[in-house]
Amino acid sequence: MPAFPLFIDLTGRKVLVFGGGQVALRKIQTLLLFQASVEVSAPKLCEELEAMIDGGTVKKAEITINFDGEEVPSVMDVFMVICATDNEIFNHRMAKKCRDMQIPVNSATSAADSDFIFPSAVVRGDIVCGVTSSGNVPVLTKKIREMIDGALPEWYGELSRRLVYARLIVKNHIGSQKKRGELLRVLADYGLSHEGSIPDEIIWKEIQHAKEAGL
Repeated sequence: MPAFPLFIDLTGRKVLVFGGGQVALRKIQTLLLFQASVEVSAPKLCEELEAMIDGGTVKKAEITINFDGEEVPSVMDVFMVICATDNEIFNHRMAKKCRDMQIPVNSATSAADSDFIFPSAVVRGDIVCGVTSSGNVPVLTKKIREMIDGALPEWYGELSRRLVYARLIVKNHIGSQKKRGELLRVLADYGLSHEGSIPDEIIWKEIQHAKEAGL
C-alpha cells in the first residue's frame, strides 16, 4: 500500500541518527533543512559529519551503543530515530527497541522496520515537495525528486514569502473570504510571471481595485 504523506514541524525537536556514512549524512542534511536538533551516534564518522560536529551544526550523541545491538539504553529522550547504518542486524534491533519505547523510527535497510518513510525532499522556502516510492524503489524516488528539483526555480521560495505577506494585508482589507481568494490568485499569477517578485505597490493596487469594485 502507498504511504500516507504527513508533514510535521521538526523545529528544535531532537532526532537521533545512527550511522556515520553517506546515507546518514544525506538524511542529516535533509533534517537540518527543517531545523531539527540532530544528534548522531556512530563508531566512525565521515569527514562531512565530523565537520558538522566541529561547527556545532550537529551534536555527537551522549549515549553509548554497542553496534552489535546488545547494549541499548532503556530510555531515549528523542522525538524520532533514524537507523542509517550499513549493519542490517543493528538497524533491525534498534528499530525494535524504539518501537518498544514508542519512539517513531525509520530504518534505511528495511521498510518493514520503519514507522515512517524518510522522503526525498525538494525545498523552496516554505514550499516542500516530499517524494517516496513507499520505501520500495529508491532509485525511482531519486529520479522523480531530480525532476521536481529541476522544475521548481529557487525563486519559488521568495514567491511563497511574498504571498504570505500579501495574504496578511489582504485579510485586513477585504471582507469576503471568496474575494480574498480571488485576489490572492491574481497576485500569485503575477508572482509566477515575475520570478517570485510581487512589489508592495502591486499588492495595494489590486486591493484598491477590489475595493472600487465593492468587494
